[in-house]
Amino acid sequence: MSDRKDLENKSYRVGWIVWFILKNGSMTYKDYLNEFQIVQKTAVRNIGEARDILEDFYGKTIRYDIPKRKYILEELENEE
Repeated sequence: MSDRKDLENKSYRVGWIVWFILKNGSMTYKDYLNEFQIVQKTAVRNIGEARDILEDFYGKTIRYDIPKRKYILEELENEE
């Protein structure tokens, strides 16, 4: 049962990242870590999965902007 609970929590976290970034256009680690109180390694993994969802379904991607220290939402470049 705990495996299912962990999967539900992970799905919720990834969904929350997608929702938050679509709504706000950016997200900091602090936003994420404050929401879930989990280790940074898990955050990076979940952000990667959220990036895949955004690329596949929304044609957008998440890029880490170093000077602003936040993940920002960008349109995918068309590969032709």
